[in-house]
Amino acid sequence: DLEFTTKHGCDPLESKKARFKLEDQVRKTKKTLSANAQAGFSVLCLMNDEDLCTEISRDQFETLCEPLFPRVQAVLASATSCSGIPLEDIHFVEIIGGASRIPWVQRLIQQHFNGQKLSTTLNADESVARGCALHAAQLSSVFKVRDFQVCDASPIAIIVAVSGDDPSAPHAELEIFPSGSFLGTEKIVTFYRCNPFTINARWSIAMPTKQGSIGTYVIEVPPGPARRVKVRFAVSADGIFAVPSATMIEASDGLSTRTPLTISGGSFGLPEALKASWVAKEQQLQRDAEELRDIARTRNDLESCILTLRHRIAEGDKYGEFIDPEHRQPLTERLNQAEEWLFDHMDESKDTFLHKLAEIESWGAPIKARYDAALERSAAVARLRSELELTGGHESPDVVAKCIEIDTWLR
Repeated sequence: DLEFTTKHGCDPLESKKARFKLEDQVRKTKKTLSANAQAGFSVLCLMNDEDLCTEISRDQFETLCEPLFPRVQAVLASATSCSGIPLEDIHFVEIIGGASRIPWVQRLIQQHFNGQKLSTTLNADESVARGCALHAAQLSSVFKVRDFQVCDASPIAIIVAVSGDDPSAPHAELEIFPSGSFLGTEKIVTFYRCNPFTINARWSIAMPTKQGSIGTYVIEVPPGPARRVKVRFAVSADGIFAVPSATMIEASDGLSTRTPLTISGGSFGLPEALKASWVAKEQQLQRDAEELRDIARTRNDLESCILTLRHRIAEGDKYGEFIDPEHRQPLTERLNQAEEWLFDHMDESKDTFLHKLAEIESWGAPIKARYDAALERSAAVARLRSELELTGGHESPDVVAKCIEIDTWLR
């Protein structure tokens, strides 16, 4: 906000913490502007203990969003073009998704579909998830649902360039799966070759990597006369292109022999060294995360030990009668100091917290030992009194005298 920067002399975009605060408030304000023409925008202590308080109207917000208009319009144009349905043949338009609540998005959709009224009868947030769940139930053998058909199609065509017997000749291109082809389909194409040949597969439009390349496949045809080679192309239900098999067919004396051919190469992927480095990095991140969790658990154990011991040594509490009153106050002060140290050293290592935890436990160990001894003493006295009652009527004067002596000692 230029006004904030000019007024207070600091730029909140330079601080990560301030940026997070701004992003959080921006999300809230955008939702407010979807239903209201005006919204307040305030962030307490945005930067250098200064507050940001301002207002923004829906018109101002839409002016800021104008660079996004062409992107939305391009998506709408692409969707209607891929469908192949004229706009005048579309009876109604249903909109879903969180962005469908934004007024200017609704306005662009309505303009594109010649002013048709937009329908919002479906759950905007959950429609896709519900559809996925329904499709998963259809594919599952555990659930039984009504029969319905879902046809997924690829919006981008797949083109294969096939080399001939002359490596220097240009590759012949074939649109093996046109735009709009259903997923989970296969095609078999026959070639006549006398040597190994190469198939380069690519998307019909440039992709972010490899200029749209999908993969290079080499069909290992044994050298010899030209023979018929049937190559099977497939696009899985997940949209993954592959060349699953190739078969060479040779005719001799009226009989045909089918020979499976080896296919080398394949889709592009990460180099093994790069993949191994990424796996190692991921494993290191997991170890680091586990170490942070261990540190947090140890820190919580230390804090719990301090608070529990301080509470229990209070007068009238669990350990109250087992600590000398003269020692209670000094120990309480040491525990208070330990708590302050913990709050000032939250980022210490696990070993430091373990060492501090052992030190705190050693302070309370003698008190706990006296408490445990008292519990055991009570049980032992009860057992001894029970034995005295059993032996009190013994005929031997010596036994009776000893019982009286012990009873007197207990009292």
